[in-house]
Amino acid sequence: MSESLPETCASCGKSIDGQHREWILDPEWRMYLNDERDLGWFPTTPVVICCSSCWNDLDDIENSLSERRAYGSDADTKAKEAELKEELDSLALDSIVDQGSL
Repeated sequence: MSESLPETCASCGKSIDGQHREWILDPEWRMYLNDERDLGWFPTTPVVICCSSCWNDLDDIENSLSERRAYGSDADTKAKEAELKEELDSLALDSIVDQGSL
């Protein structure tokens, strides 16, 4: 967990010019990062600091997964879960901060 606001996107690693976006980790993905990447403890809610483009990509994947869980096949759901996990595995953990510190 970082104590200051990161200057680079957690997803693409590029410098954030202008306003950053905050992608909130829901409990499922928070636990995944805790278990798989030793994310660590956050007093309130961990948020992924990213650029607008990457925020849109992460949000689209998460929304698509929700739709597949509700209406799709098991195979489609597993494929979308794998896609999101791949994105989570590539995040820079030092660009995840506690929402309460923002």
